[in-house]
Formats: sequence, C-alpha cells, structure tokens
Amino acid sequence: MDDNGSGNAGGNGSVYWKVTHGNQQKNNLQWITALDDAGAVIRKSDTKAGLRANRVSVATPVPPPGHVTIGEDTVQGHTDCDFKRIGRCANEQEDDQHPGMFLVRLRFRKTDLPKLSRKEADWVMANRDVKLSDDEDHYVVIRVPAIDRKGPRADGTWDDEKWEIHWEW
Repeated sequence: MDDNGSGNAGGNGSVYWKVTHGNQQKNNLQWITALDDAGAVIRKSDTKAGLRANRVSVATPVPPPGHVTIGEDTVQGHTDCDFKRIGRCANEQEDDQHPGMFLVRLRFRKTDLPKLSRKEADWVMANRDVKLSDDEDHYVVIRVPAIDRKGPRADGTWDDEKWEIHWEW
C-alpha cells in the first residue's frame, strides 16, 4: 500500500515523527536531499552548514530532543516538548487545548468525495467540522490520545509498538 512512502507520529516522553520515502519491501526507497534555509544542498559532510540552530544531523540514528535526523531515505524528528505538554498550547484559547492528544485535521475536497466509498463519504459528511468547512472543502478533526511509551534504544530501534498516527501515499 505504501509504494511511495509512509510516515508515523507518536508520543514517548515527548513527540517523535518519522517519514520514509519509498518502500523497503518493494526495493524502491528514494534518496532524500537535505536543503539548508537558503535552499542549498547539504551534503553528509556539511550537516551543520547553514541550518537553523544546527538542529539537523545525518549521523545519529535517533534525534535528540529538538532535533531532526536525515538518513538516505528517512527523516525523523523529535520535539523538545515534554510529554505532559502535548496538546497544551500556551497561546491558544482554553477551548482550543487538547491535553494529551494529537489533533489531526483531515481535508477532503468536495470534488473528491465521489472517489471515496459511499461509507467513507458518509463518514466524512457525518463528522465534518462545520466551522472549518467551506464551499470547496470539508475538514474532519480527530483527537488521538498520545501514548507515553519508552523512547528508542541507543541503536535507534524501537519496541514493536504501533504509532498513534500512520499515513501512506
């Protein structure tokens, strides 16, 4: 299903996310080219050149808090947000807070609803956020509880636990 790539996001002491370009089982992994803030290509030997706060690394398998790692076919990020702060945004109104939850917003163009199965289209219509939806788009907002799991091992591997959020393209 994820011929072109996939991604995951979840909690474990803070928030980790990972995006892979391609599919290892289908042997079509795609090389990732890292660019600095000015759009220049960063080579593996230039991992600190021109990057905001030098928070990008190619060498480390798992990013430390507040960093991103870039592999040949994968980009991983680790926020510096403490797990207890997930969903608690200091500058948002109290009713916009979602403590302990990932807030996922799905956009469905009205012209694309016929591409969905009838059951899926009915679900979108029944669950759309009327305040966010407009003449062209429907939005469905879902709150997904964050899981406070163990972090990755020093070698970059994880316990075999599914992420809270997974997507494919």
